[in-house]
Amino acid sequence: MEKSEPTRRFLYIILTLLLSIGILFIAAEGIVRLLVPQETFWPISNIYQSVNTPGVSYTLKPHFQGTAFGVDLITNHLGFRGPEWSVAKPQNTFRIALLGDSHAFGYGVPFKDTVGEKLADLLNTRGDAHYEVLNFAVSAYNSQQELAVLRAYALPHHPDLVIVIASSNDDDPTPFVDQDGWLYGGFSSATPQSPLVDESIQKIQPATASWLTKHSHLLLYFYWLKKKYQLANQSQEQRRQLSHSAATQTCWLGPFFAGTISDRLAQSVYLPLKTMIHEVKKVGIPIIMANFNAILDYRQLFAHLAEEEQIPTLELLALFPEACSWAELLEQFGLGWNNHLNAAAHQRWAIALADLLVKQGYLPVQ
Repeated sequence: MEKSEPTRRFLYIILTLLLSIGILFIAAEGIVRLLVPQETFWPISNIYQSVNTPGVSYTLKPHFQGTAFGVDLITNHLGFRGPEWSVAKPQNTFRIALLGDSHAFGYGVPFKDTVGEKLADLLNTRGDAHYEVLNFAVSAYNSQQELAVLRAYALPHHPDLVIVIASSNDDDPTPFVDQDGWLYGGFSSATPQSPLVDESIQKIQPATASWLTKHSHLLLYFYWLKKKYQLANQSQEQRRQLSHSAATQTCWLGPFFAGTISDRLAQSVYLPLKTMIHEVKKVGIPIIMANFNAILDYRQLFAHLAEEEQIPTLELLALFPEACSWAELLEQFGLGWNNHLNAAAHQRWAIALADLLVKQGYLPVQ
């Protein structure tokens, strides 16, 4: 029995609709594969490289171009963030070497908005020289690694000034990287451990996704956007709760006495930083130590170094008087999906550093 005309028409409409949806899906899939970098789907980025340079342990992968730490990332042949650098300093150039960990590196911040690039932009408005900042910072570096980077990479590039940004993980054991580019925390035990993975990024990775989601870049991309949006909302809610609980507490950066160097920081932070100061002074290069830290013994250490070595130091957290706690700082200047600060914070750091350079007389005379 032949199907009635209405039935055939209905089936035709359904088949046409399904075919249209299929064509649109395939077209959208092709567009995503063409326009969205493959690295976007690797939010847990194995983008490090082990190096044999004494004391350094690892850098980023050289000549990397892709998405990592939530932003576009480009590295040079040395494995540091940014364009290629010439060892020979161009004429009429004032070169600044920036050392540190993820905060100096600019985790989650576009390269042009990082503290180093913003500092260069501000200084270049002076018109007395060409200023450039070479960013030797890499996530999870400690003070001992920063000393090794100074010796092996920064000083050979003939900087006119060195800036070190230290933070609360500068006393951590030195991490290492496996052959696949995964970063592991430093530990003395032989017990196998998982790679160091930023929890906020890990939550975006669809570890238990369907076959279709895993193989369709379109669905995976929408999944990634959805999880990032959800994570941002969760982060904001957590910060609101922390802000509420901290409302009755006193402000975190109160006055303190310099005191003595704590035992836990003496060898891991104080000694390498002091060595850095001596080595740059020996070759006639000024140095600035910036402390991104509210922990008392770190603040005491930097105050001690400033007095003992007669160098300028800068408390970066003190540049945010409107924030009385870490929760308040993240509420106003956080990335929203990770516990690092945004471009506005980097701009504030850059302004303070530029002012300090002028005050100390470290720049060429106009």
